[in-house]
Amino acid sequence: MLALDSDETKWRWLMLNYIAENKLFPGLISRGLKPLSVGEIVEKIYPPNLPIDQKLEKWGKEKAELLLLKLIDIAEVKGEEYIWLVDFHKRVRKRWDFFTIFLKIEDDNEKVLFLTLLQKFKPRGIDERIFLLNRYGKQFEDMANGRTPMMLGEKGLIKSILREITERVMKAQAEKCSRGKEVRDFMLFWSNKVKEKTGRPYVLGFNDVKVARELLRNFSMKELEELAGRFFQNPPGRVKVFGYKPAVFSYFLNSFFGDGGA
Repeated sequence: MLALDSDETKWRWLMLNYIAENKLFPGLISRGLKPLSVGEIVEKIYPPNLPIDQKLEKWGKEKAELLLLKLIDIAEVKGEEYIWLVDFHKRVRKRWDFFTIFLKIEDDNEKVLFLTLLQKFKPRGIDERIFLLNRYGKQFEDMANGRTPMMLGEKGLIKSILREITERVMKAQAEKCSRGKEVRDFMLFWSNKVKEKTGRPYVLGFNDVKVARELLRNFSMKELEELAGRFFQNPPGRVKVFGYKPAVFSYFLNSFFGDGGA
């Protein structure tokens, strides 16, 4: 039984962890959302002087043992084998945020594949209701595999569902950013305004929360909503460089009131 107690085995496990870092789906042995082939995996984790047939044989045995130890999970999607390091996002120093990753995906097909992988692997700490997997998980899987699901066959329905999931994720992200209701309300308001302006959801960062707290010390929520209306109607030049960030909005307010614009 593989016990991760030899230097050789530990090295290979570390290599798998290295491959899984910074992936579009945290912990996936992939390039983007495309799984690495068996040949690509063995070339990365075994010594280069080892014959390919021996690499493949060793990987077949060790993969089965890793699966038995529940260190990896395997799912087949679109006829391809996806290998996932179980709950990788909980083990690495940087906590991976599935909300942020989902909001960054622009292609609908990739979103469906991402949701299918969530449905298959069920990472700990992920509320499937936010991603509507409790309702449409099986249908997403059918779509990812090229089958037309009965419930999602109507043209345009999948886009409507993906929009609803995006709205749910934006709300969950805002709630995760801060325990304070006012800050959460502002972050959700800001995300919606950016989405309304650009067509893309805004991915919140820690600095955004700090800026929101500072804004709410100086203005009421109602005042910020009114001022944001002016900001989005006639965005300052800094938006082209820095984007629609709360920090740019704060700079706009400082300039506006500093110049006696109120």
